[in-house]
Amino acid sequence: MKEAFLEAADSLFEDFNNETQIVKAIKKGNSPQTSARQCVGMAVYVEEQLRKVTDACECFSLQSHELADMADVAHLCVFIRLFFEDMSAKEELLTTLPLTGHIRGEDRKW
Repeated sequence: MKEAFLEAADSLFEDFNNETQIVKAIKKGNSPQTSARQCVGMAVYVEEQLRKVTDACECFSLQSHELADMADVAHLCVFIRLFFEDMSAKEELLTTLPLTGHIRGEDRKW
């Protein structure tokens, strides 16, 4: 991605007074540590927001769903549906957990 931005920088930022600063920032980029910190920060923020919404709800229900990815690895998706005093509802994905083992259509008995 960084290489694509550098290739397009001349045409993208030609009208900007600070074009050289922008190109330097693109060249510097984010280190893997910076990206990891940003991901952790976003995860913490999302969890905090979900806790606030959960604390504000009157009641909730959980729903789970099994699915398989392209490698036939089973995953469990857990959703929460929240109901509020004003009769509104909200649904969020809580987590996706990989399940041990593989699944195939032929393994299922419908």
